[in-house]
Amino acid sequence: MRILAADDELVSRLAMEDVLRQCGEPELVLADDGASAWQRMSGDQYFDLICLDVRMPPPDGLELVARLRAAPALKRVPAMLIMQVQARIDSAHGRFPEAIAGLTKIVEFYDGRGMAVAPLVRALNFRADAQLGKGDADAAMADARRALEISRRLQGDKPWSSLTGQSLLTIARIQENRGDHEAARVAAKEALPHLRETLSPEHPDARRAAQFSAD
Repeated sequence: MRILAADDELVSRLAMEDVLRQCGEPELVLADDGASAWQRMSGDQYFDLICLDVRMPPPDGLELVARLRAAPALKRVPAMLIMQVQARIDSAHGRFPEAIAGLTKIVEFYDGRGMAVAPLVRALNFRADAQLGKGDADAAMADARRALEISRRLQGDKPWSSLTGQSLLTIARIQENRGDHEAARVAAKEALPHLRETLSPEHPDARRAAQFSAD
């Protein structure tokens, strides 16, 4: 896996490299600012994942994500903000308070700017998973319901949305954790066509939704 990671602070870049190497043995390409990151992205190199610092001299992480999504050759390359990467690793290792703290910074970053955007939805869904891992189903449901509300607004008139499907799937997992199997089945059944149409029937999220729907 080839990963491009961009941060304008040397210490942060080194820390990011350490974090990413916890994911296996990726081939890492480091960029020291947004401009050099964009030069590498838009060149002839291919990346499986792009990790960006939020705050960099222009273009910052948010601007780079917007450019990625607007470029036909790049819009399908996954991009993550650095705090989100660390939070997901913390959650995978059972460090739920640390994961929640990191994801809360991301949520507050977008909320502070009045930005109801797709990365906010993903951060809310990730935080809901971490809250569930910590054992706080109520907090998890609050995040999942807000993620669903924003997802539906972003979906607009489109028939299907991966964000809507993933938010519904998060709600299904929380309901299952609470022991409300019928509510979990209903949420998963609603999520399933969104995930199948936007991600593919073989995507892990679509398979999870299908399993919940059948139970």
